[in-house]
Amino acid sequence: MAEPIYRRVVIKLSGEYLAGSHGFGIDQPTVDRVADDLIAARKLGIEVAVVIGGGNIVRGVEVSSRGVSRPTGDTMGMLATMMNCLALEAAIERKGTPARTLSAFVMPEISELFTRSATHKYLAEGRIVLLGGGTGNPFFTTD
Repeated sequence: MAEPIYRRVVIKLSGEYLAGSHGFGIDQPTVDRVADDLIAARKLGIEVAVVIGGGNIVRGVEVSSRGVSRPTGDTMGMLATMMNCLALEAAIERKGTPARTLSAFVMPEISELFTRSATHKYLAEGRIVLLGGGTGNPFFTTD
């Protein structure tokens, strides 16, 4: 088997992909397939971080077009990214690989706050790191 070209990767995963063929919500077989792919990359020795969108649950800009303020709509979208991170984290850990969700929001009961040092620490420990909440600011995409 060839050596990986990269030692560390950041993957941007569309939230809509996690809906599978349903177009909305979280399709567990799809989440499990994504988890398998991430685990396979990790087993090659690649440090893996994943930024996940939330479009399978809510798109802030769409919600704001229906009467919710744009900052509130965007915050709802950022929270949707956290739901996707937690679903993927659970799938990865259920398969025996350590993972950690880090958030742009302070939510100590749910996940640790994103810091660069925490991210590097968890990657070095062999965890797959899931990054949720976008930048934590409205008017910015998670892309």
